[in-house]
Amino acid sequence: YHDGDDSYIDDAGTGSLLLRTTNNSTVRIKNSSADMAVFSAGGQAELYHNGTKKFETTSSGVEVHGEMQMDNSNSHIKLPDNARIDVGTGNDLQIYHNGSQNNNWIDSVNNHDMIVRAGTADLYLQASDVLLGNEGASKKYIDCHENGAVELFHSNVKKFDTISTGIRVLGSEGDTAQIHLAADEGDDNSDFWRIIGEAT
Repeated sequence: YHDGDDSYIDDAGTGSLLLRTTNNSTVRIKNSSADMAVFSAGGQAELYHNGTKKFETTSSGVEVHGEMQMDNSNSHIKLPDNARIDVGTGNDLQIYHNGSQNNNWIDSVNNHDMIVRAGTADLYLQASDVLLGNEGASKKYIDCHENGAVELFHSNVKKFDTISTGIRVLGSEGDTAQIHLAADEGDDNSDFWRIIGEAT
């Protein structure tokens, strides 16, 4: 009915209000020129803003056209263990929490480089231990310990670390420890100097 200002479809009885079509037809809600919502039988449901599609369901979930905004600082996206945020056409960047390992992962896959950039600001990595190593964690490059040493490795063998009184260069078992100095860009044999520590 129409009350002089607005039109109403008012269900005052028991049960649900059903809008049904036949022959797999589409239900479309629109103004005089633009769609507001479109519901396809056996297919997607679409929502529009000012005639432009912004949200739709798909066979695998939902798709957002544009940006998704949170309403306040307490809003968040909540995912269960092992559910991922996938970025890129080939899911090249994956962010997730592994529930069985209880680890958090930012994973660059498909042989793509990962660049962490802070511009002209500072970049902080904050943890009780900071470790840089290869995929699979079988080899170390740098290992930094809270209230302790910073360790540098060559082919997974520790060669340098900091100690409370300074620094230390380490040789392999039974071998010498060497510090190599290269003057004048090291482009001549006479530019190279070595300090060698031998086992006694």
